[in-house]
Amino acid sequence: MRCPGSILAGAWLIALTLGGWQAWALRNAIDPDGVSYLDMAAALRRGEWEGVVNGLWSPLYPCMVAAAAYVLRPPPSWEPAVGHLVTFVATMASLVAFHFLLKELIRRQVLPGSRDDRDREPLPVWLLWTVGYLIAVHVVVEELGFAKLCPDHLVMLCVLVSCTLSLQMARGLVGWFRFGLLGFVLGTGYLAKAPVLPFAAMQMVALLLILGRWRQALPRVLLALGVMLLVMSPLVLALSVDKGRFTLGESGKLNYAWHVNGYGKYCHWQGSEGSGGGAPNHPSRVILASPTVFEFGAPLTATYPPWYDPSYWNEGLLPRFRLTDQARAFIRNTLQAFYVMFYEGFYVALATFYGLMIALSGGGRRAIRVERATLPLLILPSVIMILLYLAVHSEPRYVAPYILLILVGLLTFLSVPRFPQSKEFVARAGGVISVVLLIMILGSSVRAVWRQYKHVEWGGGGSDPARAICQGLRQMGLRPGDKIGCIGSGYIASYWARQVPARIVAELPPPDGGNDKETSWKLGHMIDRRVIDAFSEAGVKFIVANVNVAVGSTAPGLLVASGWSRIGKTNHYVFIVSVPEAHKSTTSPGQSAGNANS
Repeated sequence: MRCPGSILAGAWLIALTLGGWQAWALRNAIDPDGVSYLDMAAALRRGEWEGVVNGLWSPLYPCMVAAAAYVLRPPPSWEPAVGHLVTFVATMASLVAFHFLLKELIRRQVLPGSRDDRDREPLPVWLLWTVGYLIAVHVVVEELGFAKLCPDHLVMLCVLVSCTLSLQMARGLVGWFRFGLLGFVLGTGYLAKAPVLPFAAMQMVALLLILGRWRQALPRVLLALGVMLLVMSPLVLALSVDKGRFTLGESGKLNYAWHVNGYGKYCHWQGSEGSGGGAPNHPSRVILASPTVFEFGAPLTATYPPWYDPSYWNEGLLPRFRLTDQARAFIRNTLQAFYVMFYEGFYVALATFYGLMIALSGGGRRAIRVERATLPLLILPSVIMILLYLAVHSEPRYVAPYILLILVGLLTFLSVPRFPQSKEFVARAGGVISVVLLIMILGSSVRAVWRQYKHVEWGGGGSDPARAICQGLRQMGLRPGDKIGCIGSGYIASYWARQVPARIVAELPPPDGGNDKETSWKLGHMIDRRVIDAFSEAGVKFIVANVNVAVGSTAPGLLVASGWSRIGKTNHYVFIVSVPEAHKSTTSPGQSAGNANS
């Protein structure tokens, strides 16, 4: 049952190499969700504990980032790297938890008496460890990855630990401490991400049914439930007080309204839906009607307040169950999930291997021997969790823990005939599939880094303009905490604003949620004095716009003549609304901000 040393060493060498490489290569990668988590971490470091009371973003990940930042004391430009360091540690911890989970699963299948067929046996132990670890490395390192600063790696860790504890309980290890620890882990999972709660509830119900002796099982499960509620209670109480009603979090309500009903917008919802959806209690303020300029500097203090706590700006949004909306969302998400699975190829290769093993056993029920505890504790809850996500909104990182549990659970269910020829075939097929999966993992890792390297909007690549933008704006007098405005998407601009760090308090977003890379709609507004005055009334010091113009275009000259300055060699331009006295003589309108001191 123990993992052979060569397999264990090889698996961890691959995991550490690929995980460390991705974490370092993508150390500057950040997305708007990550900006919000970093803002929450910064609030904690300032002693503002109310900063973690957020209806959408859970507090565990920013608390860990804040603790790491307190120790390492990074400059703002290195804060994303600290977040990725926390992610890397959580990733490796998840693989440790997976090791013990797989060990428990193999124990249940290969112990004497665990199978009643004399002519069949489980897959060789070495093959279970090899393929199991390859699945884990793919899901934990590749599917979750390091392109985003998010708590999904912590969710993975909590889910794997809780499943290991549950399997041990089903094996007869029913001490009170183990149940208390299960409650603590599941409560911690809620602090990482609220959608863990349905999985926690299903695990506890399954434990009651499996343990059987209710007089012994019920008090222990109630202890686990009590500890979980105790861990959850500070956040639940704080959220309920903040919202003025009992709530476990607003992520389910918001995502259902956004992705199923099509109500509202991620940002600047004004309650304009004619067919329902409610009305906002405190929407972003419209300071210019046409073109629409929004101001949102108060009451939330953050890099980009509309996405720092969307539950505040969308307070009043009412989701509605409609069968047509629900069916449309489920079909859309399911088709997208199948596309992702077939596109990657990893799951196709794995399914082919599973199919070969089933065919070798002659198919039918005898080819797959379901273990009585693994099915209700791991696989059924995981299937239900995936269906819940497909019903609303699904991304690979959301369902990664449950995909891992299903794939590894099914792997241990496979059985093959007890014949020498079968053993030889299984060994050869296992060797081939291991090599194929390893090659796919390596290719997926390279693609992930290259994709993010090219995705400069989120600060992924060597051509990342964030540092140049920050340096140019600092040379022009921008200081941490200063207010800026955006012509274009502040949602996208937040990735570089966080590194100043500055506050985006007003924006003129793309019309009808259009593409921020489009430049034509921006140029006219950039020279519109009404737009400049509106931003000025919002108290901004600088207005920034991302302008992609063709070589030979007259647009740059027109912008410079209108008072705009290009920021270094980036595609970003800045209009100085209010210049600090110390910098009035060093930088003039029309001068390239990146060359202000040249």
